[in-house]
Amino acid sequence: MRGIGTLDEAARAAGVTLLSGCSSVPTLSAAMIDEHRERFSRIERIEHGISSSAKMPGLSTIQGVLAYAGKPILQLKDGRPHPVIGWQGLTLRKLPRLGTRLVANVDVPDLDLFAERYGAHTLSFQAGAGLKVAGLANALLAQAVKLGLVRDPAPWAARLHRCGTWFEGFGDGLSALYIDVHGLGQDGQPLSMSVQLTATHDHGPEIPSCAAVAVVHKLLAGHVPAPGPGPVPARSAWRSTCGRSTIRITCNCK
Repeated sequence: MRGIGTLDEAARAAGVTLLSGCSSVPTLSAAMIDEHRERFSRIERIEHGISSSAKMPGLSTIQGVLAYAGKPILQLKDGRPHPVIGWQGLTLRKLPRLGTRLVANVDVPDLDLFAERYGAHTLSFQAGAGLKVAGLANALLAQAVKLGLVRDPAPWAARLHRCGTWFEGFGDGLSALYIDVHGLGQDGQPLSMSVQLTATHDHGPEIPSCAAVAVVHKLLAGHVPAPGPGPVPARSAWRSTCGRSTIRITCNCK
């Protein structure tokens, strides 16, 4: 995503619009922060993540997220790159309606973009499935890769996907995208905000499409985007997401 600007000249010459980040992250995650950005005079730390339902995504998604299992990925800590291991760093995260979910370190484009967009000095992202057994399986595979016992996690994707379908019936159908923002309020006092987007009825896998749906709606309404590369309009994607009956958004500030 960061390198999409290199296509600017070619895209403009061809009269083509290029949009990047058409997914939950970074479009919706940025929209969730932007919706309450005016509360903060300064943002120092952003911790966010996704906890999916037990319903398995497509095999290609599993292959993608396992590509960095057991390998170093970069997050940001106190303004400096902070290496962590993909699908390790298991954390129990308590989420409203979802209870306690197991999440681990995941690589997403937000970590490159949010430091520049919001000036945050510490950024982290974690993700996990609805059932803790899936998180443990991913962590064990990551450890095996780290120790050199497994050279390539890709062949394991189909096996984990198949095993995951056996447990889908034990899930509660709930998914969540959550964001914790810490910094200073407009009064100069410490301010923390937690925002959670919750999807019910196993509709979590549909959330990433909301950004693309918002773009299509604007095109059908007659909007003609300027040629060249750029991000998806975050607020349009946010409105498209909020309009769904199976989506609930909560926000707490203190």
